[in-house]
Amino acid sequence: MKYALSLVVKICGLFLCVYCFAADQTPTTYLYKGFDTNGTLIIQGVLNLSINATNRVQGDWKLDEIQPVKGRKLGPQIGSGKLAGQITESKINLDLNPGWGDNNVLLTGQVTTTNIFGTWGYYGFAGKIIGGKFEAVKK
Repeated sequence: MKYALSLVVKICGLFLCVYCFAADQTPTTYLYKGFDTNGTLIIQGVLNLSINATNRVQGDWKLDEIQPVKGRKLGPQIGSGKLAGQITESKINLDLNPGWGDNNVLLTGQVTTTNIFGTWGYYGFAGKIIGGKFEAVKK
């Protein structure tokens, strides 16, 4: 009986911890702009990021191409999807297509209190296909 009561208390404590950490993960919305290598705005939309206590990032994105250009390959960053990543000190790495080994869009940047800025790249098995810079401003 004493063992069962101890087990129930531990399980309740675990659920409380999980609930508390989940409560701290309020999504922060960022207005995203992606530029080509010439500095021309080509993508815009929204990133919703939740950061947990170990600086793991999860969330979702909804991005649109500004003016579609026939033959331009921007990869799977047009539309919407889930994202995952990590923050280390003030650096952030985001994967817009977590779990994909090919045909992937990655963001690498710096985080400040109000924005994120850096580079984006569309990658295949052969390497980087296209890329540019991005900025994401906290809404």
